[in-house]
Amino acid sequence: MAMFAAVLGAVVPGVEVEDVATAGKTFPGFDRVWSEAVATGIPSGPRAPASPEDRDGRESP
Repeated sequence: MAMFAAVLGAVVPGVEVEDVATAGKTFPGFDRVWSEAVATGIPSGPRAPASPEDRDGRESP
């Protein structure tokens, strides 16, 4: 969950993880990797449509 929140916080204002090192149990070194990614900038690209309707103008079955 901490990794998810950290990634979410990179693109959604107001989302914050107080202690990113809590992800260390399942991803040892995540705090270091995350700090490096934040320091060098997180690349952004095209975003997925917000809803299925936005993809092609039709609702999903």
